[in-house]
Amino acid sequence: MPGRIKVAESRGLSVEMKPRNSSARRRKATRLLDGRATFWLLGSMTVSVTATAATLLGAGSAITATVAVLVALAVLGWALWRSDPDRRGARKELGTALLASVVVAGAVGCAQLAIEDRRDTAAAQESLRMTLGLQESLRGIDLHRKNLSEFQLSAKEIPRASFDEAIMLKANLTHSNLHSSTFKRADLRGAILVDATLRWANLSSADLRNAKLDSADLRWAELPNAKLDGAQLVHADLRGAEVSGATLVGARLSDADLRDAELSGTKLDGAQLSEADLRGQALARRDLREAHLRRADLRDADLAGANLQGAQLYGAKLTGTDLRGASLRGADLRGARLLHARLDFTDLRDVQVDERTVWPR
Repeated sequence: MPGRIKVAESRGLSVEMKPRNSSARRRKATRLLDGRATFWLLGSMTVSVTATAATLLGAGSAITATVAVLVALAVLGWALWRSDPDRRGARKELGTALLASVVVAGAVGCAQLAIEDRRDTAAAQESLRMTLGLQESLRGIDLHRKNLSEFQLSAKEIPRASFDEAIMLKANLTHSNLHSSTFKRADLRGAILVDATLRWANLSSADLRNAKLDSADLRWAELPNAKLDGAQLVHADLRGAEVSGATLVGARLSDADLRDAELSGTKLDGAQLSEADLRGQALARRDLREAHLRRADLRDADLAGANLQGAQLYGAKLTGTDLRGASLRGADLRGARLLHARLDFTDLRDVQVDERTVWPR
């Protein structure tokens, strides 16, 4: 037949093939490839448009731009699918591209929303900082769960305020009056409370690690289960304070007044208690190995059964102290006064003494 080529004949059957129009097929394939390339290019543009619109105009505009580009992608993909003879393969590619574009654009949009949320939070934080900074009296203010990190609140009148669960990292409250305020479970790590008034304040379970409380007035304050590791409490007044269960590992309590303070269950490992006033304290059976108690006042304290091995008790006042069954092995007792101290069954091996050491008569 004209225009056809007979390829083979067998048993009366013939197989004929139409000659291919190779140039037309190539042009069609090129168009399809160009269309798909455009499709993928628009997919990548979705991400760029989203990021640009989000940066310049905000998250709302970014979402609008994303939707518009995705609609354009859908229309172009549908046109490509209609023109592609292999519709099954085209549909699979279209679905994959759309899904990838949606996922990436959504991720960029979510990231921008998070950035805007942080910007709003920072703006609110700065507004609160300025508001608090301009007011001298903040009596009874409610700041629970607020982020007050690095706020400058020195020399403020803030009695009976609520700081429960507030984040106050490195906040400056020097010389502030915080009488009867509450700081339950507040994060005060590194906070500066030098010479602050905290009488009757509630600091239950507060985190005061590495805080500066030198010369602070903590009379009758509540500090059960508080974290005071590494805190500076030099010359602090803790008379009558509730400190049971608190951790004071490595804390500096030099010259602090701890008379009548409740110290049951308190961890004092490595605490600096030189010249501290611990008169009448109940410290029986406590682990005070290598404690720094130079010139500390321990008159009439109960240290029965306590472990004071290697403790520095140079010049300590131990008159009337109950040391029965305590271990002072290797302790420094030079210049210590143990007049009327009870030393029944006390381990005094290898203690350091000198001519100034005063023993019971």
